[in-house]
Amino acid sequence: MKTEQVLEPNEGKCEEHLGISSSRKRPRKGIKSSQNTTADPSGQSTETNFNSSTIDMDMSGDIAITHASTLTSTELDIHNMKESASEPPTNRLKEHHMVQIKKLRLEAIFHPKFDNEHQNDLQIRNNMLSRVSSNQGYLEVTLKHSGSLMLWSGHQRFYSKNSTQNVFTAVGEILLRQHFARAWNGVSPDVDAAKDKFKECSDYVEQHRLTLSFEVVPSILGHHGDIPQRDYLILIAVADKKQERFYSTAELTALAQEFRLPHNDAWLFRSANGVRILFDLYDSIRETGLASTVIRSLDDAADGGIVKSMYPHSVFQGDILEGIVIRYVSYDNRNGGPGRDANSSLRAGECLEQMKELCEHSEIVLKIVPPQREIDYSENQEDASVCNINLRNLEEEVDLENSLMRVLSKDHGSHRRYTVRLDNRDTGIDLEEVSNNILSSPDADTESRRIAQLIQTVASLKLRISYKIFQEKVSSCDNEGSTRIICIVHVNHDEVFQKYSKATKNTDAMALYRGFSFELITEEQVKEEGMWCAEEGKSLNHALGSVHLKSEPGVEEDGLMLKMKFLPYMVRTFICRNGLSIMDKSSGAFENYSINQFTRWNMSQKAFEKWMPFFRGWSLYCNSPPSIALDGKKLPPLSSKLYLHHYNEFSKLYENGEFKAALTDERNFRGAVILVGLELSTLVPLANILRDKLSCSKIIANSNTLSQNDMIGSIQRGSGGGIVCTTEIRDGMKAIRNLAKRFKNAIYIVMVGCSNDELESSLLQSQTCETRKIIGMTQGWKKCKCNLLLEIPKNALSETPTAMLKDDSVTELINALQESSDSFETDERPGMVVFFPAIPGSGKSELCNDLTPNMIGIAKNRKLLVKEGDKIKGKYYSIVQQQALDNPAAVIIADKNVPPVSWNSISHLCSQSQSMAVAVFPENVGDTYVGDEPMRFVYPFNLEYLAVCLSRVLGRAPNSHNGKLDSATALACMIVVKFFCFYRNKTNKGLENDLQFLGKGFNKILRIPFFKDKDQKLPDDLRQVLSDAITMQNCNDLRVRKSSDQDETKMEELLRAAIKKNESRLSTLTTTVEVSKQSFQSQLREMIGSLGEHFTARSISNDANVSKAIKIVSLDVPVEIVRSALKIVSEDSEDIKQYLAKRDEDICNDEDNVKQDRFITSTHCTFAHSSNISQSDMKASFNHLLGTTVELSATALLYSDTIAALHVVLPPTNTAESKSPSPSPQNEFAHITVWCGKHTKSSTSNQLPCSVETSAATIVEFKNPVPIKGVFAFWYNN
Repeated sequence: MKTEQVLEPNEGKCEEHLGISSSRKRPRKGIKSSQNTTADPSGQSTETNFNSSTIDMDMSGDIAITHASTLTSTELDIHNMKESASEPPTNRLKEHHMVQIKKLRLEAIFHPKFDNEHQNDLQIRNNMLSRVSSNQGYLEVTLKHSGSLMLWSGHQRFYSKNSTQNVFTAVGEILLRQHFARAWNGVSPDVDAAKDKFKECSDYVEQHRLTLSFEVVPSILGHHGDIPQRDYLILIAVADKKQERFYSTAELTALAQEFRLPHNDAWLFRSANGVRILFDLYDSIRETGLASTVIRSLDDAADGGIVKSMYPHSVFQGDILEGIVIRYVSYDNRNGGPGRDANSSLRAGECLEQMKELCEHSEIVLKIVPPQREIDYSENQEDASVCNINLRNLEEEVDLENSLMRVLSKDHGSHRRYTVRLDNRDTGIDLEEVSNNILSSPDADTESRRIAQLIQTVASLKLRISYKIFQEKVSSCDNEGSTRIICIVHVNHDEVFQKYSKATKNTDAMALYRGFSFELITEEQVKEEGMWCAEEGKSLNHALGSVHLKSEPGVEEDGLMLKMKFLPYMVRTFICRNGLSIMDKSSGAFENYSINQFTRWNMSQKAFEKWMPFFRGWSLYCNSPPSIALDGKKLPPLSSKLYLHHYNEFSKLYENGEFKAALTDERNFRGAVILVGLELSTLVPLANILRDKLSCSKIIANSNTLSQNDMIGSIQRGSGGGIVCTTEIRDGMKAIRNLAKRFKNAIYIVMVGCSNDELESSLLQSQTCETRKIIGMTQGWKKCKCNLLLEIPKNALSETPTAMLKDDSVTELINALQESSDSFETDERPGMVVFFPAIPGSGKSELCNDLTPNMIGIAKNRKLLVKEGDKIKGKYYSIVQQQALDNPAAVIIADKNVPPVSWNSISHLCSQSQSMAVAVFPENVGDTYVGDEPMRFVYPFNLEYLAVCLSRVLGRAPNSHNGKLDSATALACMIVVKFFCFYRNKTNKGLENDLQFLGKGFNKILRIPFFKDKDQKLPDDLRQVLSDAITMQNCNDLRVRKSSDQDETKMEELLRAAIKKNESRLSTLTTTVEVSKQSFQSQLREMIGSLGEHFTARSISNDANVSKAIKIVSLDVPVEIVRSALKIVSEDSEDIKQYLAKRDEDICNDEDNVKQDRFITSTHCTFAHSSNISQSDMKASFNHLLGTTVELSATALLYSDTIAALHVVLPPTNTAESKSPSPSPQNEFAHITVWCGKHTKSSTSNQLPCSVETSAATIVEFKNPVPIKGVFAFWYNN
């Protein structure tokens, strides 16, 4: 194995100049090269004989350089700064020096990819709530700003996500320096204070080996959710590379406040009630949330304090808010994990006290640097410096990076950082070999070993990661400068983070960071480390002693975090911006994309109704976007990078009533048009025209890549349209002939310029045998079986689409294809997908076994497909979908357990096959609460159902089950319990509601007998074991407490023993298989008989009819109970007694007649109103509580001359019947309105607390709270 790395400088003068340095305060000889220099008039040394450069920027923002003639001194400075990662790699380090890489050192790091992003949102919420409830920690909420990531390791060491020294880092550096000017100079034009403070901060960052990560939010680097009102950046993370950890919010904020760095806003939630309010708040405004309303609501809800940012989102970014980030923060993780001891309350107090001080100091900083303070930008861009350049004026610059580098070069002076990317092959640096050498060396330090081990792990896992090697130099007039070698780790796909995390789980391996780079340190440099380290402690900057931070409290634990986005932002970025490329296919494809996104995001019906017309209008606008805005300003070409200019213009037009007309149904072409010609390039313009005019979904190059799935999709109604395929004669017709065996009527072949005369003319230069071959293959194409064979001369293909459409041959071709497609016959009948939301042992396979079409009334022209999950190898739903498309209108029975997490697959299957969904539920297995707080949840099945299923699974003979789940399976019972827990927090009504929105059709429920009697009870010992097993599984699922293998084995033994003990009893609880089968078959026969001849899609208005719109979530309290409570309190209060006595005559008046004084008879406490929360969120939050009784207490009566209401208080964690957690009312003033005056709406009672403060109303607090009970219910719109 080689131990030496060959590093040789390139001969070119430009490349000789580019070395690099860490810019630490120590000399490094490193890798040197001689330079030819001359003195410029300023006395500084500059290099001569440089070649001038043509500079291009690739997609990553890096700069590529090619050389031509001589540069001036000023141009040279800019040229050197722009040398970057995407330059054609050089062999710059390869000539004179044999260098050994002895150490590796972290250079810049950002948080690893968020682990919880693919976890169940509800699981994380419950875990957070559980920990806050037990006083282990608190939640912090920060805003998600929309921008680009930049990392700073001190001085000029700026990095973007996967590179360095590009437009992103240049913009970030400028904004950071402008921030220091704004924060420290005030209104003074003198920039010395800002420069000094920047240097002080930079020294501190470098000396302490920190990396500061910023979200950079300018207007010139591409559009996100909105064009920021002012360019800025926000500090979002601080990494301590020595300890491989990230600062807590407390530490980050303290550091930021010391140097007046722009930290984020933060809201703290310390109590369980506060956490519930936070989650309810997000759920209520996720579809409408804007920065102003979200921030105001968080201000009101935070019960642990507010840390205010120097850059308020509404002032700098604007009102479009991407989302919020919720992190769980432990009060103390010194003991290695969540745990509560006698000192937990003390540590909580210390931590929150520290945060309180930071909250107070944030107010002070905000007064010193108020948001209204703006930068005094220079009017002359050419003379502008870093501190006064207006970046927005550079948006239309042809060479943006050149302008940025010119500005930075003025500020850097002679102390400049240069980098150039090296080719790994030419440098002689083999990272795997380097890592092997380090790991085998007894003298290697821990940090080098950890980085080396990461490289080895990545290699062994074959992860898609690339390493970019850079040579860096920081030149200075004081010395020759020194070099470093930097490696930037580029993770090509997000899935790599998950694979690495999974492979290194439960180990102390280094994390795979984002924005990850490390330094490769040579043997010569290592020798100098000792001298530098000895000097390091002697000359720390003043800043080193001015910030004292604890590293223990407040560290994030287990990565417990939620990223929660708001719909206004998602609409703009994920649909209107990202959908531009899809829109190129057809408006139908874009609309389907929009619907799929809304469905995946679980948006409410109200959101669908609001946004779908908007998306249709946006599609129309984008078909022909204007170049001039309404105000006369020029609009740039529409692109994803600059889409917001057009989005804002469209929004104005849309508000004025344009683009709101309903779209007429498109005559979607169905099938595949095969364009055959001599050269592919000549076919592309015609293919584009056919795609647009026939509303086809896509263009495919080369007929040999056309698949059966493509053909199936092209003939489906609502699939987005047909396909255009371009292919050369030489490609051959084998693939088309194979497809024609099945899809003959859906194939349309168009021969372009393929007459014998045209071919012979085009092939004049070819050999005779080649000409004969082409003519022979052309005849073969013309003999292919297809629906229609058409020919068009080559001269019909004009250079422009406009000219081409004027050619009669082209218009006749389009008409012929459309007319033929219109006559294309497909089976329009609906299909049916029957599935089982069940658990193993429920008996579904017994229902499906030996099922024939005759048993369930299927006619000969419709197929029955029974698909057992345990027998299908491969991806179940993909295989079943393929068969469904092959057999239109089929009845598919999915013999497979389908928990809610898999319902999206059922929905997609139904959508693609135009089928209705039928869910098979067992009867009499009503909702059940299991467990104790905080691990108490509702399930749509009872414990009796679980016990029977367990008994059936254990009753299977060993090794007899296709799915390998029988008595021989080691943890068979725990597997069944895991399936049971898939239904956590689901109710029967909730599942029924969710069913209605699967696919595109009208869906149904099939209930079959399961138990003989409704009232079946299990022995207490069996119930307890089942409950314990469910709780153990929940703790695993929610990552509250991971059970060991021994714990699970012990629980399995207990379950088996309990089931065996009650085996005979369990066998008598259920109906016979014959009874269940008869019920299943008869109901299915009836449903199949009701299928019509045409599939009826469920429209948006249909969805509203399937489930009436909920107006409010109400806790209904019988009026008799309210009047009894009023009678009790009037006996203790003369004021209340007199108030009610004066209104006795109103008691018989109609509560709906606002022209009368009246008592309210439909007394209730409103928990949620449709104006503030989506339909789906109301159902998700309250469906499982419908019909349950809640105990509450009336504590006061608030009244005025026009309105009176009881103030009520609800226990935070339980209901009377089930002791289950219940959400808090959205109103801050939880109350029951009892009386209204003339022309006074009952909603006026919300204003009573304010009226009390202004003495416009009276409050009488009760000596003893009066207990009352209410029942949860939905009130629907009429």
